[in-house]
Amino acid sequence: MKYVYKIVAALGALSILPMIVFLEDIYFKITSTALSAIFYIGQLLGKESITQFIEDNNGVVPEAIGDNISLYDLYSLFSGFTSSGDNSETLEKFEVLISPLITSGIALVLIAICAVVTAILAFVMKDNRKVIYSSIAGIGLSLVFKECFEGVAAPILEGTVSISTLMESLWGSLIGTFDELCLNTSFWFIPAVFGFIILWTVLYNYTLPAKEKKERKLMLGEGDEE
Repeated sequence: MKYVYKIVAALGALSILPMIVFLEDIYFKITSTALSAIFYIGQLLGKESITQFIEDNNGVVPEAIGDNISLYDLYSLFSGFTSSGDNSETLEKFEVLISPLITSGIALVLIAICAVVTAILAFVMKDNRKVIYSSIAGIGLSLVFKECFEGVAAPILEGTVSISTLMESLWGSLIGTFDELCLNTSFWFIPAVFGFIILWTVLYNYTLPAKEKKERKLMLGEGDEE
């Protein structure tokens, strides 16, 4: 049972690493005048695909685009954008976002470190309470990341950073304006896994036979030999 506990706890902790990168935990919604115009024109021209889409949407022409993306998708998008123009000008446009982006990145790195440390502790430490402590730290850092991400989203939702600003053209506002930018429910899988590891550890310690509990306390120097 000891090795089952170690394997499950370690694999659970390590599963957080791909979650951080590839989990589609960011939701955005963009209101787009251009999108509505395209659908109206397509409907007037009798485009079957557009007409069918509108019929499937209860006859309503969509005015917004909403989707979930991962941090990997976001990185790919912005790395492609910055590589296509002058980096110094791009950095100036994103200046208001630099500080919250850095703090968000640090929080993510610390979450990843907590996941790795939790996996290592689960395998090598005799005192698995340290697994609980590192998991609690992971949950706390997840809440810190949420606050940091809200700091990134705020200037975008307020219009301080907008598509038209980035494109240096008023036409950008026709492409879209951000209505929503937030972490969706899938993000909470990360702290939930840390929570599962805590529960798994507590249950494992609770279900140990009395003899093993006594031996464990003696090993940790917390009991007296009779």
